[in-house]
Amino acid sequence: MERAQIAYIRFELRNYHRNVKMLQGFGLNQLVSTKALQYTCMITEAIAGALAELPEEVVETVRLKYFVGVRADNFDLAYKQNVSERTVRRWDNLALDTIARYLGMSSVNDNNTGQLITRERELLACLTNK
Repeated sequence: MERAQIAYIRFELRNYHRNVKMLQGFGLNQLVSTKALQYTCMITEAIAGALAELPEEVVETVRLKYFVGVRADNFDLAYKQNVSERTVRRWDNLALDTIARYLGMSSVNDNNTGQLITRERELLACLTNK
């Protein structure tokens, strides 16, 4: 996974609860019509689905690292969870990889053209096309 993708997923994780509250303000039965809201809804659902798949200790690492207002480094998280710093990094990478998979950011080789196709490009195109 590229650095930019990792940074993007971390950004979305930090904004996850804000986005959930915003979407709840529109109501569950209301049709989400704008592309930006559809995109936010898709990202939020992908994060929720990925977190539901992950083991509890990995979700706790994500919660402490991204959802709690205080930014903690891996050393602090390792101390709080009574594990090694390397374990925290591994759990963080597992969470980021799982979320990337749910977002479709894993590169797939297209045999017809030989180009790499990513879901990320489709999502960005969805926002820019009207």
